[in-house]
Amino acid sequence: MSEITEPGQKTLTARPLNIWIVTDRKPGHLNQLKGLCERVATHTKTTERWISNSDAQTNWLDCLLRRYHYPLNQPPSISHQTPDIVIGAGHSTHKEVLAIKRHFRCFSVLLMKPSLPAWWFSATIIPEHDNPTPNNQTLITKGVLNTIAPITHISDTSTPEFDANHNKGLLLIGGDSKHYHWDTAEVVRQVVALTEANTNIQWTLSNSRRTDPDFLTQLKQQSSNINIIPHTDTPNDWVKENMAQAGQIWVTPDSVSMVYEAITSGAPVGLFNMIAKKDGRIVKGIEQLIENGIVHTFTSTSAAQTLPKPKVQLWESERAAVWLLEQYSAFRKLA
Repeated sequence: MSEITEPGQKTLTARPLNIWIVTDRKPGHLNQLKGLCERVATHTKTTERWISNSDAQTNWLDCLLRRYHYPLNQPPSISHQTPDIVIGAGHSTHKEVLAIKRHFRCFSVLLMKPSLPAWWFSATIIPEHDNPTPNNQTLITKGVLNTIAPITHISDTSTPEFDANHNKGLLLIGGDSKHYHWDTAEVVRQVVALTEANTNIQWTLSNSRRTDPDFLTQLKQQSSNINIIPHTDTPNDWVKENMAQAGQIWVTPDSVSMVYEAITSGAPVGLFNMIAKKDGRIVKGIEQLIENGIVHTFTSTSAAQTLPKPKVQLWESERAAVWLLEQYSAFRKLA
């Protein structure tokens, strides 16, 4: 098994930390897994093996008997040594993660509140809006993990380039969701009011696959000072790159992952108003962000004012990576 140094220091091990990642291929879960693994790799040498649960051959009897069947398209090889850590996100990944953990006796992590008993896994990383039970094996995060790094980490804030960011605004539009109603005309009204009140800012807007097709049509009829880039035309990492360049970011609250990505960027964040369908955990989480002054809501007054700098700087993927390596180090000492 590999060894690691204290978090924050590069390790000089004979073999990298071997991480197996089990995915259900859902974009949100993939983003969480990538965000965590990217940060772990900045602290220690790693190798990764990605496993889709749709290719898995594991059953519950295998979990009980500590057996593991490699996916048909991923046979074992010298380049894929046994795992030190296995990480999963999504309820459908639990069985595969558990089978790998029990067969290889490795450290296991779930990036969610598990549907199985939590003590079956070595550790869990759970957003606070899921109301997790605090314990030594659980890290409670502010929102879900993501691949965004704060601009203060990747840029020199004294440079002209950073100052130029204040003249750039990013608008990210979602759509109808389990938690919020969608009103095309109302969201268009808010976007137009915001951009017309701030004509000195270069606005870039993108939608999502859930956005009403009429939204862009209506917006183009009412506004001409927005650079509109449909989500179908955005390459990988487009959101990440544009968040790093934005002086302020406005998002619809229907995508909690997008809200937390915007917060993590370090830019001031505004939320367009949408009517909640129910007073559930996601909505309460958004309301708490507003109450704590971490994000600001759209009003006719706030549209014409400069968004204040965020009161806190979140970088939960980094915090989770450090915590995970600490937990793994403790696990190795007991092994």
